Amino acid sequence: MTVQRTHLTTRLLGLGLPSAAAHSAALAISSSRQTRAPAGVPPALASHVYHAAQLSLANGMQAVLYAMAGVMGAAAVVAWFGLRPGIHVAADASPAAQGAGSGAVTAAESGAVGGWPE
Repeated sequence: MTVQRTHLTTRLLGLGLPSAAAHSAALAISSSRQTRAPAGVPPALASHVYHAAQLSLANGMQAVLYAMAGVMGAAAVVAWFGLRPGIHVAADASPAAQGAGSGAVTAAESGAVGGWPE
């Protein structure tokens, strides 16, 4: 929330609000769901203030989604190149759950140490 509040304060300063009003408005908007303009915001700027708050929230969400997409992409690359098929069965699973007779190889059968292939 601190980063969002800082970005919102910067946007409000860019709209021409005084520093004290921008800080208090950003704090009020980011900490509650207000239906009226925060104190110190002229009524003529109220719609611009809420638009700035919406943009700030949208930019924060976009950054989080891009980071999540990057992590998922990295996990996909690791899974594609780093995992071998058939050896990733839980050691404590029952034989029926492990797919006994299906050709699945457990970590113990493959000679892996600590669950990792050698």
